[in-house]
Amino acid sequence: MPASALRGVSLRFLSEFASKVPQDLSTGQVVAKYIAPKCGGLPFTSLVSAKYTGPAQHYVIHAHSCCFLSDLVVPLLQHFIGDPSSDPALRSQLLSSTFVWLDVFCAPQQPPPSASSSSSPLAARCGLVDAALRQASSALLLLDSGAAALGRTWCLYEVARALVLLGPQRLHVPIFEFSLDIIHEALQTLHVGASEASDPADQRALLAALSAAYGGGDGGGSVAGPAAGSPSRSGSGLGGEAGAPGRRSPRLVGPLGAANKAIVSGIQDSLVSEAQQLIRAGLRSGPRYLACLRKAAEALRLGRAPLAEALAEAALKVLDGRRRVLGPDSPDTAAACDQLAWCLHDAGRLEEAAELYREALRISCRALGDDHPDTASSTNNLAGVLQSLGRLEEAEPLLKRSLDVTIRTLGANHPHTATNYNNLGVLYRSRGQLAEASAHFAAAYDITLAVLGPEHPDCITSCNNLVHALRAEGRLREAEQLLRQATEGAAPPASGMDLMRPS
Repeated sequence: MPASALRGVSLRFLSEFASKVPQDLSTGQVVAKYIAPKCGGLPFTSLVSAKYTGPAQHYVIHAHSCCFLSDLVVPLLQHFIGDPSSDPALRSQLLSSTFVWLDVFCAPQQPPPSASSSSSPLAARCGLVDAALRQASSALLLLDSGAAALGRTWCLYEVARALVLLGPQRLHVPIFEFSLDIIHEALQTLHVGASEASDPADQRALLAALSAAYGGGDGGGSVAGPAAGSPSRSGSGLGGEAGAPGRRSPRLVGPLGAANKAIVSGIQDSLVSEAQQLIRAGLRSGPRYLACLRKAAEALRLGRAPLAEALAEAALKVLDGRRRVLGPDSPDTAAACDQLAWCLHDAGRLEEAAELYREALRISCRALGDDHPDTASSTNNLAGVLQSLGRLEEAEPLLKRSLDVTIRTLGANHPHTATNYNNLGVLYRSRGQLAEASAHFAAAYDITLAVLGPEHPDCITSCNNLVHALRAEGRLREAEQLLRQATEGAAPPASGMDLMRPS
């Protein structure tokens, strides 16, 4: 292994390099145009001045299809340095003394077309991964708004090795510009066997290594030889609120299923660990800390959530500070109330959550107007906690109002509209109004099937709710027809079964 192979590049080098390439290029395009042609089979670090390199401290997992600047460089700078207006001396020190392992700079690169999909044999690349991870103090999984890395076989292999060699407490998932709901959905549907790779032979070898690592084989999880055959994949089950009738799903079984579960659980654990660190850090102020608290709240939603009570207390203190800074009528204050009420709701403090949701709704109505999508969201949130309190008569008009505003502002076929239909269906089911429940579940199913597709978790839940509502009404033939078509993966819109959207 070359002496430079375990040397990382400094954040200062990364920042200066990024300033010299077009801002809209993907990482793969940057490698092909600016890095690989100069390397001649060596790491780019061999060409970099010694003042910009040092022992790699942090291993970075990322997808080459993502934007080099906005999805790689900027999140790294935000994670390690934070606020750009921070102390200039400290910022300069961090830029010069923080060294990251980025494969594009630290692993050997071949100029095209001499390399088809990888720059060196897979076994050597995997050995380099293990060596770099053993040297690193942490690993970072960088995700864009589409969570592209969770769909790449190589990235999932890197995550698995990071979890084995470092543990979830030292795996970080920096997220600043988009909601963790994206990660929640990506983890729900994560399917290692359906992940993508540039080279099919490499993919088979990586999947075989994961199968060996989680199936009691002697491979230890690393790639050491020729590619093995593709693992079989199977599974069944339908997620949903009530019992789950069977249908095809992306769930895996066997060793590869165990690997899939370990990766999902490991990422969840790493997010919960970050939530713990935020809570232990104590009260701070400012919009960035508020964003971190929201991140912590959603991390707890993904994971086991034993820390919800502590997080709720921290969130309440932060909210008091934000009210003083932003003022009582700011839309940002409404957003803070909405987000932090979720913490209380999750902690079981329903009355307090209801009051915060009411405050958010009052502010949204004043600042944004009754017909704004954010106002509809606040209305729906308040209705949800009232349902949890059993106050269905108060919740119903709020849910109807939220549905009306959502249709007028976002459209009749928007996923948020489907959510509103589903929530009303749940309310009607709770009151024993079975026909109304079925009609609203059918409307939700129509939308999610058309917009999100039959394999999306929201569509599966809508199908599940509709099947159980039809059974409760005694409409067994229609329920069986829907279930059979869903299981076969060719379910038509619910309206094809004479189920009409409620008027």
